[in-house]
Amino acid sequence: MAVLVNLLVAMLGTLILRAAKVTDGTDGTTADDYHADAGDSRLVPAARTETGAGAAPEPVA
Repeated sequence: MAVLVNLLVAMLGTLILRAAKVTDGTDGTTADDYHADAGDSRLVPAARTETGAGAAPEPVA
């Protein structure tokens, strides 16, 4: 059900924005954005959590 709602919102949003003649914009993604080696200064370490038996993950706000 949620997938259908998301698809409906995306389709309606697209139709509204195209009717308003909003430009598509440009994609600023480069090939370098898709690859980083260990030790690369662009990498940000993820927080480690202990999720043993009975432990619940932290809620995401």
